[in-house]
Amino acid sequence: FQASLKRFRHIFHHGNTELHVVIGNHDAGFHYEITEKKVSRFTNELQSPHVNTVNVKGVKFVLLNSVALEGDACWLCSKVETELKQTAIQLRDCPDIANFEECHTALVTRPILLQHFPLYRQSDLMCSGEDAMPIEDRANVHRERWEVLSQESSKQIIHLLQPRFALSGHTHHGCFLTHDNGLEELTVPSFSWRNKNNPSFVLLVASPHNVTYRKCFMPRESSVLILYGLTVIGIVCCLLRTPVANVCLFVRLQKSHLAFKNT
Repeated sequence: FQASLKRFRHIFHHGNTELHVVIGNHDAGFHYEITEKKVSRFTNELQSPHVNTVNVKGVKFVLLNSVALEGDACWLCSKVETELKQTAIQLRDCPDIANFEECHTALVTRPILLQHFPLYRQSDLMCSGEDAMPIEDRANVHRERWEVLSQESSKQIIHLLQPRFALSGHTHHGCFLTHDNGLEELTVPSFSWRNKNNPSFVLLVASPHNVTYRKCFMPRESSVLILYGLTVIGIVCCLLRTPVANVCLFVRLQKSHLAFKNT
């Protein structure tokens, strides 16, 4: 864990840049693999609460531990659901109210949601983007609580937080879609050649009322491999050609020397 943490910080944490992290299944395991040690290790080292509200120049983000939204009332799921309801109350500015159902204040500013698992979608058929899942695989039905959150957890998040935009990951493929309720979600693909031929990251520009983004792509792994291959072939050709050229030059010099002696 410490080796992975050191590499992560080396790549993403520089100078005074704010770093905010959400936990995923590769950090603490899927629901059946989660232990208190794994979770506390991640949250303590990276200062990553289960439900974290971040305000950046008037734009509110809610970072959510979606690994714990199994809905089975386990020790972690119950804790995260309680924190999620408390966050919903705080977003609505309901003082002295402990029960979300008693808070009837409308959200002044709807937050942007960040979590590891995507909200529920049946498949990737409606996804757009050049880094989306291959067309032949898009009709595959997603398993709830495995590739995507369950329908119940997704409805609960949308009901409590009323996000205006959602960012997620997990599937290794990009996806932009609009849910039935009008919520736009962007699933960011894997930032690794191990999982994706054309990995990318996202630059997001957000104001209290608008959200725009741009994807920045790394070179395709296939293009890099082809370039390496051509470079190796070029070097080999140069190495093979150089001795032949030297021999030809030597023969020419010998002939010139003999011709000069005969004159």
